[in-house]
Amino acid sequence: TYAYDAGRIAMQAQADAKASLKDDDSYVTGVDLQLSELAFERLSKVLPEEAIVSEERLSHLDRFSGPLVQSDQGAPEVFAVLDPIDGTRNYFHQVPLYAVSLGVFRDRKPWLGVVAFPALGELFVCDGERVLLTRDAWSADPVTEVLRGQDNPTPLDQNQIVLFTNSYTRRYGWSYDVCTWLVTACAAANACWPLIGRGAGTVLTDHVWDFAGAWPMLVQLGFDLRGSVSGDCMNTYDTGWFEPGSRMLREPVIVSRSAHYAALKKGILST
Repeated sequence: TYAYDAGRIAMQAQADAKASLKDDDSYVTGVDLQLSELAFERLSKVLPEEAIVSEERLSHLDRFSGPLVQSDQGAPEVFAVLDPIDGTRNYFHQVPLYAVSLGVFRDRKPWLGVVAFPALGELFVCDGERVLLTRDAWSADPVTEVLRGQDNPTPLDQNQIVLFTNSYTRRYGWSYDVCTWLVTACAAANACWPLIGRGAGTVLTDHVWDFAGAWPMLVQLGFDLRGSVSGDCMNTYDTGWFEPGSRMLREPVIVSRSAHYAALKKGILST
C-alpha cells in the first residue's frame, strides 16, 4: 500500500533529511515532496488528479468548493486529502514522532483513512467499516487487531491526558484543572492515539490534511468532532469549517467522547 511504502521511505531517509522554509513559514523536506509525488502516482490510477489534494501541492484547493469527481455510473463524489509527513519539524530533528496521513471522502463524509507512524511501527487503517491497527508493521512479524469503541469512558480528571499541537498553544490557553495536556507537535498522533487509549481526546486547530487520515477512524469508533465555540458536530467536509485558502480550522475542534465534551470546552474557554 501507499502508506506502507511511504513509511519505509521515510524511515530510510530520516537520518539525512534537510528542511527548508515554505512561504507560510512551515517546514518541508525533500521526503515530503517525494512522498507527495508517490501518492499522486498511486492515487491517479483511481482518481483524477484534481480530486487529490496534498499539503505539498495545493493548486487544487479551490476545487473543494465544488464537485470533484463523478464516476461514469454516477457514484458518490470522492476525493483524497494527503499529508506526506505530518510532524515535519519532528522528522528532520530526528524525533521518532511523525506520520504519513491519507484520508478519502465520499459525499464529503470521511470514508477511508490510513495513518502510518513508521518510527513507532504502527499503521492505522479505516476500511470504511472497521478500524485496524497493525503493530510492528514494517517488521517480518506484523500483528493486526480490530479496534473497538469504548462504551463507558472514564470521567476526565487531572490524571488523564488530552493531546494537542504547538499551533494550539500559540493561539489559545488551557486549564490544568480539567486534565493534563501534552504537546506532541504531530496532529496525526493527537487524532489517532485516543483510539487506543493514549489520551482521552485532542483539540484540533490544524489544516484539514493534518487529520484527514484519522477522521474516518474517529467517526467509526464513536468520537465526536465538535466545535469548541459553536458546539456543532463536524460530520462532513464543509468549507465553512475552514479558513479560505489555508483550510485551517476556523475554531478549535474538540475530539472526544460525548461525555467529555462539556469538561473540555470549559477547560478551553475558561482560559
